[in-house]
Amino acid sequence: PCRSHFNCRIKLGIIDINSNDVSPAQMIEEFSRDKEFYENVENIERATTTTTFEDGNVYSNYWFTWKATSKSTGVTISNPVHSWFKWDGDKVSEGAFIFDPTEYVANMPQ
Repeated sequence: PCRSHFNCRIKLGIIDINSNDVSPAQMIEEFSRDKEFYENVENIERATTTTTFEDGNVYSNYWFTWKATSKSTGVTISNPVHSWFKWDGDKVSEGAFIFDPTEYVANMPQ
């Protein structure tokens, strides 16, 4: 199911996660799976800014640290994430999440 801030009428994958296009529903599903493999999941050290450019485009940037403990290894990971979202009215029409998945993947069950 699509969340209200995402424009679900767009048929193309509009969210870019480390260069992989996914739909808003896929993004929500994948990010929700974190709790299968990690506990104490937190988004900490958050900062957000929204900018309106001269051409009228509106973008929000969201930086945070994703922190969690692997259920399989017991290792706590702190991973910086940058995301951006393009707004069309009150809906997100494009977006991206950029992060290094190396430690995340390394601490998942093998």
